[in-house]
Amino acid sequence: MIKKNIPNLFTILNLIFGCLGVLSISSLNFKATLILTIFCVFFDFLDGFFARLLKVKSEFGKELDSLADIVSFGLVPGFLMYKLYVMTGQEDFFLFFDFKISYIALFGFLITVSAMIRLAKFNLSNSQVFSFKGFPSPANAVFIVSIPIFFDSDFFNNSYQYLNIPTLTIITLLSALIMNVNLKFIKISYDSSNKKNFFYSIVFLILSTILIILFMEAAVTLIICAYILISFADQITSKLK
Repeated sequence: MIKKNIPNLFTILNLIFGCLGVLSISSLNFKATLILTIFCVFFDFLDGFFARLLKVKSEFGKELDSLADIVSFGLVPGFLMYKLYVMTGQEDFFLFFDFKISYIALFGFLITVSAMIRLAKFNLSNSQVFSFKGFPSPANAVFIVSIPIFFDSDFFNNSYQYLNIPTLTIITLLSALIMNVNLKFIKISYDSSNKKNFFYSIVFLILSTILIILFMEAAVTLIICAYILISFADQITSKLK
């Protein structure tokens, strides 16, 4: 019984850290949100890893994992985008039982809706073994929650001034689109049995290390961009063969 529920324990940790991520966004502690989201990705990896290792994969665990992911990789980035919209100072609020809600900031929750659709598609697919169809929701969540850290870095003179409504809207639309677009994204794996994935994973590791050394905390956003570019490069080279 204990063995069967070890993966579910990590799924629950994923959910709890996702809930903490929501609280950190409410406090505008974006660094904490990024760290908590990275932990969510780690726990999401561990639940699948132990389910395969212990051979206890189940439909219950699969559904539980998706429900936790909707919070950690759907609600968290959507709510963060909502907060970034509000921080632009746009006065477009309406009252709902004395609770202020921003019209335009609600657009940020398009990320949440798109992540939910992405997760549902993933559950119905049996072909995403060596690659993902559409941008993975955990990677997308890390990208979104890293944005305020990136724009608050030395690159932009430690200022959020570049996070205006047009920029946020473009990021939101691209995020929603890329998660559900019919493109393949590589799976980072260091299993040498799949030579192509192993090669791209090594390239990704080297690039990530260089970016961290050069840009420190601002590197997370650039690392996700590097992952996207590597996946696009794989698509192009595959078509040229």
